[in-house]
Amino acid sequence: RRFFRLVGGLFSVIRTLINLAFLLILIVIVMSFVQKQDVQPLPERAALRVAPGGFLVEQKTYVNPLTQMLEQSSPADAETMIHDLIEAIDRAANDPRITSLVLELDFLVGGGISKLEDIGEALTHFKASGKKIIAVGDNYTQEQYYLASYADEIHLNPMGTVLLTGYGSYPSYMKETLDKLRVNLHIFRVGTYKDAIEPFTRNNMSSASREHTREWLNSLWSAYTRRVETLRELPTDAINDYANNLGDKLLQHQGDTAQLALATGLVDKLSTRPQMMARLQQLAGVNDDGDYEHIDVARYLGHVRRNESLQ
Repeated sequence: RRFFRLVGGLFSVIRTLINLAFLLILIVIVMSFVQKQDVQPLPERAALRVAPGGFLVEQKTYVNPLTQMLEQSSPADAETMIHDLIEAIDRAANDPRITSLVLELDFLVGGGISKLEDIGEALTHFKASGKKIIAVGDNYTQEQYYLASYADEIHLNPMGTVLLTGYGSYPSYMKETLDKLRVNLHIFRVGTYKDAIEPFTRNNMSSASREHTREWLNSLWSAYTRRVETLRELPTDAINDYANNLGDKLLQHQGDTAQLALATGLVDKLSTRPQMMARLQQLAGVNDDGDYEHIDVARYLGHVRRNESLQ
């Protein structure tokens, strides 16, 4: 019995030492990676690469660190903090090392027009410094294009499209389902435009709900179209004409969505990926990896914040 107790205790010690060694190795790897990132200097002249991924948010959703570490890598983050983007763009406007700004928006999912406007204000401030903004993309969704419209040049892949559809609301109504499930609801409502409970009490949208929903959707769309038309110097109501008559316009261009976007002034040039890269290299220079000389938002912010903390 003493022998097996001794053997068991020995194995426990060995297991603990192995766990500590593994943890130590992991810490060393992480620290070496962080130090490598920290000591790497910024290029003397480079473009700021703004490539938001996922949804624009003010605060990221909490994710368990272990789960995040075990997740498979993805080409873009699920969420991007708008305050980081705005801070980086504002700082870059007055940074002599930043010569231009490149918008790569392929992985942006959305975030709402209010957040897009906040970023747009920072882009306007950046342009006021006299530095160029170039947007490149294989396609542009409605929210991606809103940011792209702030650029001096918008490049679109010849196989791509600019998809502008307007805003809509698609609520689900469950009264019939609740009736079949014999679910009874006791609701007290005061006022005409109180439609929060309509999905539980109706099978379709009421006229009052349709009226006020149309009102705020039209207000959002009007803000979107006015801003884009002003930035792109398009005729009044050009965006509505593009969205409402897309089918007829595509017939006029033999179904070529990229040529349609170019003809209507939504983009400045149709460029393949090599052509986009050549333009960016012409603007910002070429780095050691054969890419255009650039710095990402996270690395740029980390560098300037660290320098401020050391001063």
